[in-house]
Order: sequence, then structure tokens, then C-alpha cells
Amino acid sequence: MKSMIKHLWIIVVAAVIGLSMTACGGGSTALTYADFQGKWVHSGVANDPDYDDYSFEFTGDQLQFLDIGANGKLYRALHGTFTFTNTEITFIAPPGTWTGWTQRYTLSKNQLKLEDGTSPYGIAGTFIRQ
Repeated sequence: MKSMIKHLWIIVVAAVIGLSMTACGGGSTALTYADFQGKWVHSGVANDPDYDDYSFEFTGDQLQFLDIGANGKLYRALHGTFTFTNTEITFIAPPGTWTGWTQRYTLSKNQLKLEDGTSPYGIAGTFIRQ
């Protein structure tokens, strides 16, 4: 009987800790496309006079990446789709256009951090939701 009460007590404590972590934002939650929605501007170029735009814009599973210089010159425009897990985002190019890639990321509130090294275009760093 004592063993059964001890096991029941352990289950109750584990459930309370799990509920507390979820309520406080410490639990793992599944991301959705809605978490990525909107325009995300690179933090290093947001106030850089050499850039008019260096950003991602996500709508549903659609993406647009723009790299526009201060002179209005379009250096790069990538349009396609994306998928993601909790640790990686995959940028998918339409056939015959640009080269897609998969990149590690973290998403925290209004910051999307893309790790360096996997983008064939050198796209990495912190992007801030506008």
C-alpha cells in the first residue's frame, strides 16, 4: 500500500510541475505558421543607410526575402515556401529559380535568429518582427 501511495504521489507531483511549466511558458509548445507571420527585418541593417530593405516576409507557408540597397537597387528577391520543425527552417524554391536550403533557427517572441553557415546566400543573424 505504501508503495502504491508513493507512486501516486510521484505522478501527482510530476503532473503539477508539468502544468506549472506550461502555464509559465517553460513547457515545449508546437510552433505554427502563425508564429512566423509578418515582416522580419535584419537587426544589423534596420538602421543602416546602405540598405533600404533586408527582410523576410512570411504569409501562411509563403515567404519573400528582399535585399535592396540604399540606391533602390534590388540585389536579391527570393519568393517561395517554407516548412519548419522546432529547430530547423527549410526555405523551398520554386523549380528552376533559386537554391533552397535548411537552416537552424531559434524563434523567441519577436526575434528570429538564423544560424550562420548553411544559406548559399549568406543569410543569417537576428531578424526583428516589425
